[in-house]
Parts: sequence; structure tokens; C-alpha cells
Amino acid sequence: MKFGKFFFFVIILLLVVVGSVFSVGEKVPLAERTILMAGVPTYLDRFDSFLLYSKGMEEKLNARGVKFNYVLRAPGGGFSDHTGQRAIYEDMLALGVDMILTLPTSIEIQMSAYRMIADEYNVPLIITDFLSFPEGAELPKNMNNVWFASYSHKDMGIAVADYIKANYPKGTKIVIIKGIPGIISEDRASNELHIANGMEILYEHWADFDREKAYVAAQNSLGAYPDVEIILGCNSTMAIGIVKAVEDAGMLGKVDVIGYGGIIEELSSIAQGKLKATAARNHFDVGEYMAEVVLAYRDGYTDNLEHVFQTPIAVYDSKQSILDNIDPRYLELFKIPGLND
Repeated sequence: MKFGKFFFFVIILLLVVVGSVFSVGEKVPLAERTILMAGVPTYLDRFDSFLLYSKGMEEKLNARGVKFNYVLRAPGGGFSDHTGQRAIYEDMLALGVDMILTLPTSIEIQMSAYRMIADEYNVPLIITDFLSFPEGAELPKNMNNVWFASYSHKDMGIAVADYIKANYPKGTKIVIIKGIPGIISEDRASNELHIANGMEILYEHWADFDREKAYVAAQNSLGAYPDVEIILGCNSTMAIGIVKAVEDAGMLGKVDVIGYGGIIEELSSIAQGKLKATAARNHFDVGEYMAEVVLAYRDGYTDNLEHVFQTPIAVYDSKQSILDNIDPRYLELFKIPGLND
């Protein structure tokens, strides 16, 4: 009995000591310790958008001598794995991260997670690929904890619609491969603009922003609509999957594929004459803004930093158009087949 009381006393003492250590740790200014950041995209691909953003952020933080650890995790099910991404947020909060950076599976579905991060845990949150929360959503009470680093999906859709209008005749037949229902798909697809421009939409399909699903959807579309002239792949990885399907069908040059995003694979595919065009954003500018948020949070001047950063959209449709306009960091940091050759 006495041993049990002694053991209980030791456990309580240890908890008090551990608690006091953590309390002391919390008083260390952030600028004097290593910042622990969590990156939570929809999937991990070093050539894809979120990791390109991260590359730009890390380059700037390293140049400024910032001490940080950056932990990256993504849900196993990609864009459709909303529960998996929510679980990662919870795990990262339990680890005591100082900041969370994320590309949402669905900004609509993850709203409760963002209220949890910003309000319950008081952890700063950087959201990429969106400029605001959905209209009518229940917002976090502490919006000062939320930053958006992105571009306009609607501008991307307009850019593609304008490109098609300028380069194809009225009546051009289009198939649209969308990702998942929601803001991204509808804004990028721009159905109403294509119709207003006199184009004909033959078919629409959902492929979860997934390369393999887009490949199958494109195969089916080519079989069902042999007169299709353009297939829109409403994100980068779907566009690459669609290009592969068109190539495998021996229809490159007859059916044009247009992507949305401007990742490394798209740039390479355009330079090699496979992907017709892509609406692109500057990933490194987004990453540099993310670094500015980290610096502002570390140094305590977040009130002086705008909470929304928007990078413009450009359409690339040839190797020369890429070389003439792209941020040189793409070519300096990556060997891109067709461009660095």
C-alpha cells in the first residue's frame, strides 16, 4: 500500500516537472528556437504545386537564417480523402506544431478543421490555392490566424476560355474532365464562358483530380465522342493523365489537351509538343509569401502583413512562350525535359 502511494506520488511529481519544463519552453521567444511547421497537402509529389510552394518558402527561410523543421504529411486517398486530411491536422496539433500550411482536399468540407486550428488551438494557418473561405461558411472567430496564398481559380478558367476563343473557331467540341464537386472545379471549368464563346461542350466527367482516373475518363471520352477536339483537364495531374490517354490512342495533334496549374510535368509536356497549353501560376512567388507569413509570425508583426496574396495567371502553349515568361528558378532548380535540354 505504501509502495502504491509512493509510486503515485512519483508519477504526480514527474507530471509537475514535465509540465513546468513545457511551461518554461513556451516562454522561449519563437525567434530564439526552431519553428515547427506542418505541411498538409492533398498528396506528395516533389514536382507538384504544394511542394513547389514549399521549395520557394524554404529557399527564402534558409536565406534569412530561420531555424525551422518542416514536417510534411498527406492523406492516402488524395483529394477525396477528407477524413484522412482532418486526422493529419489533429495529429499535427497534438505534436504541438507552431504553424500549419495546407492545400485543402475541399475547403468547404474542412471548415470545421480550420475553426479548430485557428480558434481552439490558436495555431496560425496558411491555406494555399484559395483566396477566401466559401461564401456563407461559418468562419473561424480568429481570422487573424488565417492567411491565403494563392491565385484565382476563376481567373484560371477565364484565361483558358479566352485562349480557346482566340485560337479555335466557334463550334469547337470540348470534353471537360473535372476533379471533385466544389469551387475549384466549377470556377476552372467555366462552362458558361465556353458556351457564350460559341463552343460546344460534348461531355463532362468527374475524376477526383486523379491522374489514373482522368486517363480512364479520357479513354472513354475518345471512344464515345470521336469528334472531340479539346479535352480540358481541370488540374495538372489530370491533364498529364489525359495527354497519356490521347497519346496512347494515337490522337495527339488531332485532340488538344489543355491543363490548369503549370507544374513541372505540364511545362515539359508542352515543350515536347504533347500538352497543348496550360494556365499557370508562379509557385515560387506563393512560396515566398508563405515565408513572409512565417517571418512575420516569428517576429510578431503579423498585423502589418496582408492576409491574402494573389499571383497572376499566364497561359503557356509552346516551349518559347515558357522560356520567354517563366520564373528562371524553375529552370535553375529542376531539370525539365524539353526545356533544359
